[in-house]
Formats: sequence, C-alpha cells, structure tokens
Amino acid sequence: MKKFKFRIKIIFSGIFIFFFVIFYKLIVIQVINHIEPREVHKTLEPKRGRILDRNCQELAIMIDTDSLYCVKGIPSPYKTSIKLSKILNIDFKKINKKLRSGKEFTKKKKKITYEQSKAIEKLNDPFLGFIKESKRIYPNMELASNIIGFSDIDNNGLEGIEFYYDSFLMGKSGLLTTERDARGRIITSKNRGVVPVKNGSDLVLTIDKVIQHIAEQELKRAAREYNSGGGSAIVIDPYSGEILAMANFPSYDPNEFNRYGALKRRNRAITDTFEPGSTMKIFTAIAGLEESVVKRNEIFNCKKGSLVVGGHVVHDSKEHDYLTFQGVLEKSSNIGVVRVSMRLGKQRIYDYFKKFGFGEKTGIDLLGEVRGKLTPPSNWSGTSITAIPIGQEVGVTAIQLARAIAIVANGGYKVKPILIKKIISSEGKTIKESLPEIGEKIISDATLKEMQIILESVVEEGTGGRSKTEDYTVAAKTGTAQKFVPGKGGYSSGETVLSFIGFAPTSKPRLGIVVILDCHETSGWAEGILGPVFKNIAQRSLHYLNVVPDKPIIAKKSIDEAVLASSSLEKNRKVTMAYKYPGKIMPSLTGMSIKKTLDILSNMAIDIKIIGEGVVIKQDPPPGSQIEKGGSCIIYFAKK
Repeated sequence: MKKFKFRIKIIFSGIFIFFFVIFYKLIVIQVINHIEPREVHKTLEPKRGRILDRNCQELAIMIDTDSLYCVKGIPSPYKTSIKLSKILNIDFKKINKKLRSGKEFTKKKKKITYEQSKAIEKLNDPFLGFIKESKRIYPNMELASNIIGFSDIDNNGLEGIEFYYDSFLMGKSGLLTTERDARGRIITSKNRGVVPVKNGSDLVLTIDKVIQHIAEQELKRAAREYNSGGGSAIVIDPYSGEILAMANFPSYDPNEFNRYGALKRRNRAITDTFEPGSTMKIFTAIAGLEESVVKRNEIFNCKKGSLVVGGHVVHDSKEHDYLTFQGVLEKSSNIGVVRVSMRLGKQRIYDYFKKFGFGEKTGIDLLGEVRGKLTPPSNWSGTSITAIPIGQEVGVTAIQLARAIAIVANGGYKVKPILIKKIISSEGKTIKESLPEIGEKIISDATLKEMQIILESVVEEGTGGRSKTEDYTVAAKTGTAQKFVPGKGGYSSGETVLSFIGFAPTSKPRLGIVVILDCHETSGWAEGILGPVFKNIAQRSLHYLNVVPDKPIIAKKSIDEAVLASSSLEKNRKVTMAYKYPGKIMPSLTGMSIKKTLDILSNMAIDIKIIGEGVVIKQDPPPGSQIEKGGSCIIYFAKK
C-alpha cells in the first residue's frame, strides 16, 4: 500500500512538474518575451518613364529586378552574413554589421541578378525576402548617350535628359502598410492600407534613332581615323528646329556610367566653344549682301594672298589675284571677306552675328549649355575687324551653328532648337507638347537666294567639293581654324578645329547639318576630312527619309538614252538633256580684251555674260570645257 501511494505521488509530481514547465514556457512566451505583431511600412517604388525617339523607338526603359531585404529578429546574423557575402560578393563585415543593426526593415542589396536571387531563395530563410524594383536599362548602349544621360541605382536622373526632365520621369512613390508575426512572416489579412503608386511619364524626343546612328557612325569613323580629341555632329530640321541627331565623340555606355569620366560623358555640342574659322564667313557675307555693300558678282583684288590692314597682315591659304565675291566664298579667301567687313564696320558685323544667335544660349532642353563668346564692338581690338568676320576672336558652340544654318535654310526665320517632342503620362495622356518656336524673319528673300547660289557653288566649284552627293544638291561651307590655347595667349601650331556646315537639298532644304572635329594634329583641311562625313550623313539620312533626289540625271549620248534613264527614276526626279553640240570647246581667254573675247565667242551660239572691264581674269566654264548648244558662259574682267 505504501509503495502504491509513493507511486501515486511520483506520478502526480511528474504531472505537476510537466504542467509547471508548460505554464512557465507560456509565461515566458506570452509575457516576458511577448512580441506583438509588427506593423511594417513598405515604400512602393514607381516605374520610371521611358525615353523614346520620335518614332517611339525605346532609348531608355525599365526592367523588374529583385532587391533583397531582411526583417528584425534574424536568429543567426553571423551564419546568414557568411552565406550572403558569398552569394552577393560583398564583404562579410559589412553585411554582418547591417544584419545586427536591428532595423525594422533593411534593404541589404538593391537590384541583384537573377542568379543571386535564386541562390538566396534556396536558403529558405523566412527573415530574408525580395522586393520587386525597377532598374534603368539603355538597350542601345552608346546611342545618344550624351543626350539621354543616366540615372542612379535609386532611379534618380543624374545627367542629360534624365536629369533635366527628372520630375516628369520619376513618378510618385506609393506606400503599403502590413503586419508581420513574431517570425517575421506577413499576416496577409492585416494589410492596413495602400497609397497608390504613380508611374513616371514617357518622354518622346525629336531624335530619330536611325539618323542618330548615321551621325554617330560617320563622326566616329572620322574621329578615329584622324586622331581627334573630340567632335560633334548635329542634324536639325531647319523649319521646326527639331534636333534629329546630336552625335558626340567620344561617347559612353550609360548602363555602366561609372566606368567613364566626365570628359567622355559631356555633351560637347552644347558645352564646348571653339573658334569656327571660315564657316563664320557665311554670316559676314549675308550681312554684306543684306546691307548692299557688296554684290555676288563684284570682283575683288585678293593681292596674291597677302593684305596689310592697320599694321596687321591678313593671309589667304592660297594665292589669288582676282575673285568675284562668289569666288571669295568658293575659295574661302580671308582677304576678300575682310574687304567686305571693312565696308560694313564693326557695329553692323556685331549686330548681324547677334541676329543669328551667337553669344547667347539657344535655350535647348539640356543643362550645361554655354553662351560662347561674342565681344561687343566697344571692346574690339585694332585687329578684331580683320579677325571676327572670318571666325577668329569669337567662340561658338555646335548647337549655335546648327540654329544659324537653319535660319539660312528655312527662309530667314529665327528658330529655337528643341529636343522634346511631347511628354505622355502613365495613363497615356499627352501632358506637354513642344511646338516649333518660330521667330521674326531676319534676312530678305533676295539675300537668301544669292547666298544659296554662293553656298551651292562652294560645293560644286570650291572648297566644299568633297560633300557633293550623288542625288542631292548641297549648300555648305568649310572651316579650318587653328586652335586657340588658353593661357598661352596664342594659337597652336599643330592643333586645329575643323567645321563643316550646310543644308540639303538646296531646292527645298530638309536637313541642316553641322559637323565639328577637334584634331590634335594638323591632319588636313575640313574639306578633305569632314566633307565625306557631311556627304554621308546627308545622303544616307535623305534616302532614309525618302526625300526625292533633286540632282538632275545627265544623259550624255542621246535623247533615247536620256528617256531610258528617266524610266528607272522617281517620277518627280528631273532629267536634264545634255546632248553635246559637236566642236564647241571653251577656249582660254585669259588676258584678252572685251572686244577680242566677243569676237572669239560670237560664232559659238551661246549666251555671254560680261562682268567688269579691262582684261579677262576668269571664265566659267573653264578652258577646255565642252559647251552645249544654247549654253552660257560668264567672263570676268578687271583692269590691269
């Protein structure tokens, strides 16, 4: 009986101890170590808007990636840190410090790779999780990178369009409030509320992806071939001011922007000033024609390439005797242009340069644009009247030249360069649209007509010959300028800045084109180096745009062959008959008087135009040319 009672006591004691332990554990869990469900606030990241070209081709997009996080109470920070450091290639100490920080909701690694995400999932750790976040991707890599710029890992725009229009692109964050249990698990039925996310707006640029590619490709080819330190190429619609391409060399891949320095990332087309040299002669010539101080066919004595003005010697690159003003531009004679600038005077030169926008920002949709340099007449030196009209002592940007040549091409109207065509909200509504900003007409039609003839002759007969295209007429001007070296007070003997500006087709301009190249070595003239660049950009872009060629096809043998040639061309393309009148060869007339010239030409059945008086100094066509029946010639005379 005693043994039975003892056993009963043992059993009851065991039961008591068992329930006491259970009760104690419950007290520890529910009272001492009680953890209430935790409210967690999670920011909902908006999707950054896309950047598109004018045809809605994607230039910058977002893709979904995983970002890793952990919640408070992770049981073994040390072991977890070892595992994560191996997967994420991050220093163990950094991860361990963050895991022990005790923060309620801590992002450990933003936008990890797919492989890393899968490896972490296999850890099956309830205190680790992922948030779907968006990552900025530039699918075309270097294409238009100096315009587009880039955004950081948090999708904040840092440069270029990404920065300038950041407020439109970034959208507005949302907020999700949830509860988690003691083990960090989400209590799905306890969502407290959602502040909805508003995704960013899409930007539609004026850039055409194809023309941008053409410009970049041609610029890069020349830059690498001639050891260039940098360059720019711009293609502009002269009527609307829309930028169809803005290429820079060097460029960079914005997907890996940290690998590149600021020098490679900058947009040289708006940030770099340079002395343009002879391309500025276009605007001096326009001033001279508009103010009636010169006529296109007026003859100038170019003094065999050397003229003294105010104790300063003005040189030409080649010796010339007599040139018409058109010839002055064709041969890019400094002396001829300086003679016109002396007639204009410094105030009128300055006023016309200001009209074309030099010395002021264009207002394009990018940060970093500079004003350039245009010194007021009151601060001109004694030699400025011989320097500024030919593109020295003046600093311009590529975008300023693009605006200026657009004015010449569009009929003389001021126009503002624009890069943004429209902004479309995440709901698909157009919230902003950029319309062309056309200003006052600053040049008369008569002057522009004369200037078009001159610039077309620069390509056909002068220094712009390498820019001739097979299908389109081109009006253009070259510039080769010694590079001014700041701090040394002079010009480099070996470095040059080459420029080539113009428009095509001349009959109805569709494109204004500017090409700039900064050469470390004296590699040649703009004609030879940039002429082919200009030509290829113009020809390839106009073909892409399906512009009907405006250059006539010349059929040289028979009418039947001309008709046959025309059948394979566009309906609107002009075919010019050039059946040769046998035996009519242009003789050499140099040094002859007007009477003798007329006697020789009178039996050739051609129209003869006499300019000047004295003896023949130039003839067009040149000696040896075959003359069409009913054709014409121009003979230039000057006194001995």
